[in-house]
Amino acid sequence: MRFKIAVWLLFTGCCIHGSGNDSGNPSGTAVLYTFSADHIFSSQVTKDHFLLSVSGSSVAEGKIRLRILTSDHKQIYTDSFPAYDLLYNYDASEFGGGTQLSRQKKETIILSRMKHFFSDTCFRYPAINPSEQYDKGDNIDQSVWKDIHSDKTSIGFVYAHGYESMYGIAFSKKKKKTVLYFYSD
Repeated sequence: MRFKIAVWLLFTGCCIHGSGNDSGNPSGTAVLYTFSADHIFSSQVTKDHFLLSVSGSSVAEGKIRLRILTSDHKQIYTDSFPAYDLLYNYDASEFGGGTQLSRQKKETIILSRMKHFFSDTCFRYPAINPSEQYDKGDNIDQSVWKDIHSDKTSIGFVYAHGYESMYGIAFSKKKKKTVLYFYSD
């Protein structure tokens, strides 16, 4: 399973509305672009709102912020990381350059990855395949994994984080919060 997800992420970014200002930006820096999608996640009845924004002086050197809000605007997940993390697995030579990408090409790649961050293929139903076995090597709390594994209605969201890392998150109905149920480095 990890191999299939890793291969998929190597070839795609994981809709998506254009740019604008994200009033939830606590850093006070300018939000340059925001992409969003509504998806069933914490509830089987109402869709949650997924937001991905980049803020800072430029896209290439900005900070990415991922947030998930319930239909009643309660934040149930947040994560942030440098925008350059979305440049994972790009070889500059593929873009007609030597070993360095120009700032413009970096920004084009980052924005493309942001645009596709919430594609349907990033969501898993159920979050964990019923036939899957717990793997201690994943460094995930076994009780959290069992909680998500036992919930056949759980929905997982898998996204790239950094050069080779991938996170799988799901909403735990038992704990009433979003939990990390999968991690690959």
